[in-house]
Amino acid sequence: MGASLERMIRPQPFSTRLRLMCGGLPVLVAAAALAASPSAAATRESLKTPLLADIGAAATPITDSILSKRATRSLAAAASWGGTFTTSAGDQVSIHVSDSYPVDNTRAQRWADFLGSLVHGSEISTVQVYLAPLDEVQQYCGQDALACYNPTNKLLVAPGDDPSSELSAEAVVTHEYGHHVANSRNDAPWLAIDYGTKRWASYVQVCSKAQAGQLFPGAESDSRYQLNPGEGFAESYRVLNQHRLGVPESPWQVVSQSLYPDATALSLIQQDVLTHWTEDADAQRRHAARRDVPRHDPRGEGRARRRQPRDEHRRPRRARGRDRDGGADADDDRLRIAHVRRPTEPREGRGADARGRFQGLVQRPTRTPPRSAQARARRPSPRGGAQGALFTNPLQGFSSIPPR
Repeated sequence: MGASLERMIRPQPFSTRLRLMCGGLPVLVAAAALAASPSAAATRESLKTPLLADIGAAATPITDSILSKRATRSLAAAASWGGTFTTSAGDQVSIHVSDSYPVDNTRAQRWADFLGSLVHGSEISTVQVYLAPLDEVQQYCGQDALACYNPTNKLLVAPGDDPSSELSAEAVVTHEYGHHVANSRNDAPWLAIDYGTKRWASYVQVCSKAQAGQLFPGAESDSRYQLNPGEGFAESYRVLNQHRLGVPESPWQVVSQSLYPDATALSLIQQDVLTHWTEDADAQRRHAARRDVPRHDPRGEGRARRRQPRDEHRRPRRARGRDRDGGADADDDRLRIAHVRRPTEPREGRGADARGRFQGLVQRPTRTPPRSAQARARRPSPRGGAQGALFTNPLQGFSSIPPR
């Protein structure tokens, strides 16, 4: 046993080790040659040339997210190529491509022309598109996201090649561009990126359904994502471009079937894209006033109520007990007594008798002063015995109670 162990740990001769090393050397040389061959370079992922017909290639849901500020800062430091490209219609489009793709400005120009072929307005010159492989997109957008959008910087991050065989990059980019369209429209007092554009949201009744708990604007969770009207608008925008270009429509799987657009909804989306909705001056004042209205309605009546402005002529009510210096608050009773309601003169039975009764009511208020301001004292009666009288401080004798 000892000899066997010695043979196991005995170092091998130099010639044996050399044969082992030289035997593995051809394998390493062959692997390096394969990596350097033109065929291996051809297998590297490249930016896809977009096709309008692939807008309808969306057999799986398009899950996206909001690009965070931290991810935006990381993306600004990423290596990329591209720039601003001019479409055939003269629109300036910003297209930046990840350095993971080989540099090909011709394909970047094709993506600018692709966006110019969609239903768009002046917002096309404000979007910043960043195309990258899916694994890099998910580093910025999230593990389960296929794309993302930053409403502040108007930055759109999407894959530059097909995420899967059932979902095209064109479908994802068109969906995300729908978010950019909504973000560039006015839906005051709401955010169009959460509620959709004004005409479409009014037709779908987003506000009333949101109050009833049937829709959830801005929801990004799994349970309420399909009831997010912002996602419904973005997907409806993709369907609009499918119909306009004559592309076969893909299954409606991104959001709830209740948000599927009919012909009227598609027409209103096109109006919102081509003709911006603007509110009049009266609506601007109403919406500015609604900033002071709490969103929660305690009465459950579903209508906004203005907060009542503070009455500048009403003296603030002082706290009971002791004043700021620790002493008794002598003016507390005087303030509360001064607010006794004065009765009005009766309309019927006017005359000497009626006026006399009215004056009697004024001299004897119907409201009894607070108990804290009352002091009970007893004094001798002219007829003997005791008579109870109620005096009020500091207005002593303001009201009285006849003897029992």
